[in-house]
Amino acid sequence: MYQISVATSMTKFVSEHEYKGLVEACVDATVFNDWPWLTTAIDHLPKQHQFVGILIKDSESQLVGMLPLRIAPETLHGVPAQVARFIQYPLGDRIGVLLHPQHTEAWTPLLNYLQQLSGAFWDCMIWNEWTDTQGLLEKSIQWAETNDAPVFHRVTSHCPVLSLDFKTEEEKAASYLSKKKRTNIRRIRNRLSQVNSSTKHIRPTKDEAQELVDKMRATEAASWKGNEGVGIFNDPGTSDFFNDVSKRLAENDQLDLSIITIDNELASYKYGFYFRNTFLDYSIGYLPKYSKLGLGRLLLDDLVNAATEEGYSAVDASRVGADTQHLLIERTNQKTPHYRFYFFGKSTKGKLLKALVVHIKPNMKSLRHRYREWQSSRGITQGKAEK
Repeated sequence: MYQISVATSMTKFVSEHEYKGLVEACVDATVFNDWPWLTTAIDHLPKQHQFVGILIKDSESQLVGMLPLRIAPETLHGVPAQVARFIQYPLGDRIGVLLHPQHTEAWTPLLNYLQQLSGAFWDCMIWNEWTDTQGLLEKSIQWAETNDAPVFHRVTSHCPVLSLDFKTEEEKAASYLSKKKRTNIRRIRNRLSQVNSSTKHIRPTKDEAQELVDKMRATEAASWKGNEGVGIFNDPGTSDFFNDVSKRLAENDQLDLSIITIDNELASYKYGFYFRNTFLDYSIGYLPKYSKLGLGRLLLDDLVNAATEEGYSAVDASRVGADTQHLLIERTNQKTPHYRFYFFGKSTKGKLLKALVVHIKPNMKSLRHRYREWQSSRGITQGKAEK
């Protein structure tokens, strides 16, 4: 038997020790599930956002699962609703559901419990960037069919992961870039060798983190990200969060950076995280005056080389867009699927959102696609007729 309950405070109901023990046991946990990121996300919740933790304990009152959520009013597809999301949303790149692998039978009771909460607590629950290797997604689909419950999911991206655990020289050779790209990187290195430059891969301490964050903020502000107001260190909505989380991650030896300095100036950086012997790539920045040098490609090459020498298991893109890709795609065929999972509530708004997400929006998209194809074929036909 499992005890499932709601906690409205993290530290009052769960200790750091037992939470970290759960993270360590869960195969799908990521750095975005871990204590530093989680507690920073809770501390920086915007107004009108409520923290709700769904706790799962076994018969001996041991924590075997947890689902930390944020509930807030949103407008989805024109419908004002109460929406529950992972607490890490929208800044977490990849989220695993924390459920101990020896207690996966608790998944069905959890889904039943969430269904009971719907309507009163939320109209729609959305899990963005969910990754699952325990079969929880398949169990959810089977449960939904059995209980006539309104759920829906889609694959949002496939994220490249370069494994560095080479078992043979052939596997290692397969990770190399093409001859043309290797030549391009050698040219970049030759150009950098003619100026006062250095490249470093570091996991800074908490005391070192603030100065490095300040330098990355200055580089980001001078870049296109700063000009367009999308930089994580300069956006007023995220700057305090990343200032705090960087120091907490560094204190936990989880802040992982690759930097290029030219004439004592931070020319380019990769801002990432270290978790389970893997580098997780999160953000990149560079000064505009060096945009033609191709520093991003050089940074990745140096990072892969350094990670290999230092015994890392993998370099992971962490997240990619639906239509964008990461340079790692040139080195690996291994990919991690990311899902967006919807759990619609029992309220009228929940039913309306289900109709919009599952039926109306896909049908409209299909109609638009067919209309564009018709326009294109009509234009080709007219062109042939004019000839």
